Amino acid sequence: MDNSHIKDIYQAFDAKDIHHLEDLLTDDVWVRFGNAKSVMGKDHVIDSLTEFFAAIGESTHNINSIWYNDNQVGVEARAAYTRKDNKVVSIPTFAVWKFEDAKIRHIQFFTNLQPVFEHTPPSLCDNSGVDPVDQAGKESFPASDPPSWNAGASHMA
Repeated sequence: MDNSHIKDIYQAFDAKDIHHLEDLLTDDVWVRFGNAKSVMGKDHVIDSLTEFFAAIGESTHNINSIWYNDNQVGVEARAAYTRKDNKVVSIPTFAVWKFEDAKIRHIQFFTNLQPVFEHTPPSLCDNSGVDPVDQAGKESFPASDPPSWNAGASHMA
């Protein structure tokens, strides 16, 4: 994983190149904007991105920093979104990307997109009706039973 791969992803996003983005996703990809509902599976993510792209005019991401940790990448950027009323909204953004064989497996965007959408946001960004505790529980399993907790099991009678 290198900077050119990350920049390619952001360029495809800004170009609304849904076909290129689709090629970059694993079949079981997981995406979440802020505290909105997570979207799972390539087909659902592509449908959600298509809806998102239709809800905005343009977007431009200016990457400030990129951090790497094994198969995870953190990206800090400044995003400028052109709303449907032609107003440009510039917001800070941070995203955590997890990769599997150079394909996107997991994306978590830490971005407040509320200023971008004057009215109803696209479903990918809609956090109404989301129970954060329920969502966290669904997303954390099987982390609640890591293998290290079972290390002493062989010593039990």
